[in-house]
Parts: sequence; structure tokens; C-alpha cells
Amino acid sequence: MLKKYRTEIIYQLLLVVVVFTAIAFDKEHPHIHEFDFFYFLNSLFAVFLINYWLLPRFFYKKKYTRFILYAFMVIAFVMVMEEMVLEKIYFPHTKGKSFPGVLDTLIETLPVIVLFVGLKFAWDAQIKQSQVDKLNRKMVEDQLK
Repeated sequence: MLKKYRTEIIYQLLLVVVVFTAIAFDKEHPHIHEFDFFYFLNSLFAVFLINYWLLPRFFYKKKYTRFILYAFMVIAFVMVMEEMVLEKIYFPHTKGKSFPGVLDTLIETLPVIVLFVGLKFAWDAQIKQSQVDKLNRKMVEDQLK
């Protein structure tokens, strides 16, 4: 079973490393901060739930309302964790003192989530298309026989 998902796991891990490196490194301060790691991990929590739990159970089964509802709940949880936990730990005297608003938090959180979910969706679509192409080739071969 692991062999079936090996390529996807490698692809996802490489993607995580590339995106995290692009987000965490700053030209002025070329090192990774601990808070960068935990903010990114918080977003990856949402990505994992959406990609491997919500998409197969709801979106791909055409249960769009449930998918949207649960996706909003997952994103809200990530936002609450960022604002109420991570910012209180890492920025208690600045960001942790006040809530900037839902829109500001969404602007910080959503790009990573949308990027990874979009790429997973594209990955799954490519796999399905390859299955359809394989079935079409088999059908043509069967008809020729």
C-alpha cells in the first residue's frame, strides 16, 4: 500500500520543504525562526485534514455543503490557534496583545492552505485522468480484438 503512495509522499514532502523555505527565509535575516516552523505546522494541520480527510469523504463524493462547512471549521480552528496560542507564545508584547481581525488573519493563513489544497486537487485530478486514459486504451484494445 505504501508503494502506491510513495510518489505522492515524496512530492508532498518536497513541496513542504520548498514552500517552507520560501516562506521562512528572509533576505535580511537568513535563518529560520522557531515561530516560522510552528506557524507553518499549524497551516499544514489544516492542509492535511482538508486534503486527506475532507476531499475524499465529502468533495469527491459530491457532498459540497459539508465539505465547505468542515473546511471553514478547520480554517477557523487554525486561525484561532494562530491568534490565541502561537501569537501569545511568540509575540506576547506585540501581535499577541490584540486581535487584528479575521481578514488579516485569513490573509496570513489562507495562501499556504490554498496552495497545498490546490496542488493536491490537481494531483488527484491527474491520477483520475490517467485512470480514465488507461480504461479508454483498454476499451479500444478490447474493441479491436
